[in-house]
Amino acid sequence: MLKKIKTTLWLYLDDLLLIAGGACLSRAAALVHPALGWGAAGAFLVWYGLLVARADAGRWRK
Repeated sequence: MLKKIKTTLWLYLDDLLLIAGGACLSRAAALVHPALGWGAAGAFLVWYGLLVARADAGRWRK
C-alpha cells in the first residue's frame, strides 16, 4: 500500500514539474515573440508525453 502511495505522489510531482516546465518555456518563447508562447509550451508537452509513453511502453514490455 505504501509503495502505491509513493508511486502516486511521484506521478503528481512529475506532472507539476511538467506544468512548471511548460509555463517557463512559454514565458521564454513569448519574450522572443508573443505568438510563440503557448505554441512552444504545447510542443513541449506533446514531446514530453511521447517520451513518457515510450518509456512506459518499454517498462511494461519486460
